[in-house]
Amino acid sequence: MRLLKSLLLPLTVASVLVACKGGALNLGSTASDAGGGTSGPIFIRQVFAPTAPTNGECDYTPDVTQSAESTGIVDVSYPNLANYTPTVLIGNETVAVSTASSPVAETSRVIIQGATTRITDLAGDMSLETMFATMCAGGHGDEAACQTGARMASGTIAAPVNPFSTVETATVEPAQGSDPSYSALSVTIIDGQTMQIMRDYFESALALNASAAFTTSIQLITYTQATGITLGGLAVTSNEFEFPVTFTFGQLVSNLVQVDGAYCVQASTTVPTTAQTCVYGQDAAAVVSAIEGVPSCGALGDAGVLDTDAGEADSGG
Repeated sequence: MRLLKSLLLPLTVASVLVACKGGALNLGSTASDAGGGTSGPIFIRQVFAPTAPTNGECDYTPDVTQSAESTGIVDVSYPNLANYTPTVLIGNETVAVSTASSPVAETSRVIIQGATTRITDLAGDMSLETMFATMCAGGHGDEAACQTGARMASGTIAAPVNPFSTVETATVEPAQGSDPSYSALSVTIIDGQTMQIMRDYFESALALNASAAFTTSIQLITYTQATGITLGGLAVTSNEFEFPVTFTFGQLVSNLVQVDGAYCVQASTTVPTTAQTCVYGQDAAAVVSAIEGVPSCGALGDAGVLDTDAGEADSGG
């Protein structure tokens, strides 16, 4: 239910029951539509661009002037990356109207409780199995897509729950005049099962044609709504925020290099603490010690051919 924008609008029974506490009405009003396409007093405005960590922690300032991402990037060569969880800027455009002479439960401060996300391919289909089947049957036929699609069809790999819900928490203060108030919220928009399926595809591609795996990408579209409740007990839902996420393999590894047509990990590379990233494998490149299934550069012999006596790297991330 949306908060009423004007006292001239008719009150429903439900509105009165929620807003009327302590014998007085506490009607919030919404400011201008700052986020674009909002469906209620709260809205997701943008996804923050990665920031350099300070003492191992990444802090985001809830401000519209902070750098934003137009597309998320996930590198599934990082084995410990379980999901994709960016930090978003969430706003509240409800104006507080309670006063000292009218001490009622405030309905303008919002407690975020969770989020619901649905994921589609570029054609708008919510089925990854259908997407892989289309890739498999394409003009050139993507054998890795055929293999992953077959494993999904047989039940070897379970399909993800889509849409899915997560528990998220944040508090967003009331708007200040015509300016919405903002808070930073970490929200999972790619779930673990979808990550597992995409990792299976790229690992299959790596086994079939390593060079192709490193140059291939798949983009999915996420649609996320945050949900919460005001201190006055009113349930609120945000706009449905659309955000594309591109899946890759090795493209966020700074020390992945190409030698005579073959890829290898320059394991001797070091990185200063100031150049580390918030979440390895998400949105920003980083240095890794190894990638499973990819040789270290010292293990490459003439013409970039793997020297089997030198062995392969055995872990990543």
